[in-house]
Amino acid sequence: MKYTTLFLALTVLLLATVPLWAQQTITLAQEQLIKTKAANFVKTYTTQLELLTKAKEADEKESYKQTIYLRFGKDKGNTRVYNDLIPPRLRQQPMTMETSVPLASYLSKLSELYPDGIKLAYSNPQVSEVFYSRNDNWYFVKVTADRKIEGVYLFKTERTPYQAQEKTDFFVNAFLQNGEVKMGAIYGVSPHENNTDSYTKARIIRGQDELGSSILSIGKPLKIATDVKDRKFKRGKEYRVEWEGGLGDDIIQLELIPQDTTRMKRKRYEPVLNSNKYTFNLPNDTRIGKYQFKVKNVSTGRSVQSGYFTVRRTVPLGVKAAAIPVVSVAAYLVYKAIDKDNSGSSSIEAPPFPE
Repeated sequence: MKYTTLFLALTVLLLATVPLWAQQTITLAQEQLIKTKAANFVKTYTTQLELLTKAKEADEKESYKQTIYLRFGKDKGNTRVYNDLIPPRLRQQPMTMETSVPLASYLSKLSELYPDGIKLAYSNPQVSEVFYSRNDNWYFVKVTADRKIEGVYLFKTERTPYQAQEKTDFFVNAFLQNGEVKMGAIYGVSPHENNTDSYTKARIIRGQDELGSSILSIGKPLKIATDVKDRKFKRGKEYRVEWEGGLGDDIIQLELIPQDTTRMKRKRYEPVLNSNKYTFNLPNDTRIGKYQFKVKNVSTGRSVQSGYFTVRRTVPLGVKAAAIPVVSVAAYLVYKAIDKDNSGSSSIEAPPFPE
């Protein structure tokens, strides 16, 4: 009886630990995929951040910000990131800023704290092993990169030249759903620490599923499926462009590029996660002429362009011109009617007041 009870207890304990062990287990291909995509997530963030510091136009800056937010998941601008904008000797002063700040605040402070401009550069990214978080039930990696900063920091009226290099850690999570890897987001940015020994390593099953991981990590090349060549588009209308390729967690941006770039400006639409289609509006102030679409995969740097199409007025110019004399004649008749009424020779009644 004693041995039977002991056996049952061990069996229950073993069965209880199997799901936990399974949750921590991934294949070699899945490990490679998580590490590759995490590195791409961080590359997207750092590249867009570098471009943001160089941007001059407001719509261009906003485009880079929106792309950065997409890499931070649901919390987006509320995710707290390491504030490396403050020179070390000022970081202990509570009147400057907190060490960790919301991402939206961090991005807005780039121009506020460095009004004369700032140079940011990230290099030498190192991807850790894949770890598993029992509390959060997700896998994660730490990507460590060298960060260089150069500029003149402004606090109140004091200007402090700041040039330094330090390592920064980016934490990226991923999930397994029905055996497939689903990337999450960058959920933390902090100063570098050698602390990976405190994390739980994911168990790797080797010898399985090792082929085809490269195409899974980068997806198929983009190809525009909507034929727009020689078509005519009207301003103020909504249209949809579709394409093939890419992955679901890739960031896609649609651009409207004029044929005559000296006379007309390109328009960047808000970046989105890849759904292989995008519904857009042609603003009323778009200048008439020939344009083409550029569908850019921000995550991979790849892009594809459509053929040229024509943007025209919503109402033809001839119709607008013809409407002018009609309005003028109507106004003249109203004026004459009022003039007659004032002289007592007309019985036209005034329109009733609205109830």
